[in-house]
Amino acid sequence: MAASFAELLERFEPIGLEALDAQAALQQRVDEKYLVAPGELEPLLERMLPNFVALEIDGRRQSLYESIYFDTPGLRCYRDHIEGHRPRLKVRTRLYVETRVCALEAKLKRADDEMDKASCALDPADHGRITAAGLRFLEDAVGGDAPHVSLVELGPALTTRYRRATLAAREGGVRVTFDDDVRASLPGGVRGELTPGQVIVEAKSADGESEADALLREAGHEPASLSKYRAGIERLLPAGER
Repeated sequence: MAASFAELLERFEPIGLEALDAQAALQQRVDEKYLVAPGELEPLLERMLPNFVALEIDGRRQSLYESIYFDTPGLRCYRDHIEGHRPRLKVRTRLYVETRVCALEAKLKRADDEMDKASCALDPADHGRITAAGLRFLEDAVGGDAPHVSLVELGPALTTRYRRATLAAREGGVRVTFDDDVRASLPGGVRGELTPGQVIVEAKSADGESEADALLREAGHEPASLSKYRAGIERLLPAGER
């Protein structure tokens, strides 16, 4: 019988969050996403086992995440994505459900495909809101780099919820995340599953050419252009409203 994903994760040596952040913070990085069927994870993880460790928080190697993405009334951030504009901005609040840790995050994708990420701690009660302090943070972090996005107009546009596991290379700044059971909902209540029957595997490294990327490509997986925010909007919002 094939091992479950949870059983496979238990084979890795654990690493705590503080140690992981010290080893591979990756605030500036290249992200490559891959869609992998659950049945294909075992041979991939077997090959990663010698050189990677697994993030463990309070004894858990998979954690629930909830992200609320923000956009302007005209969906400027979404439109920048589909039109290929660079730099382009993504803003969200992220809640780590079990620990109730929350953050406001801004991600800026530049012309060279490098991703800049900035974040600040947020009271969980403000998950899904941009407070006055949050707006000041965004203005300081990205305001000058995304002048065509009106930060004061940003409001909740999509919620995603999923389970995530994270592996990190023993040497070098590489993280690999595994997101499954990815679901999305609109503020009005419309909801759906984003990638049924597939796990989103994302390799995060300085140049997009990590050992994890090589192993995924050797297994026949090519990078996929996938944004949870864009996919959720396109799956749940009628074409005439976007």
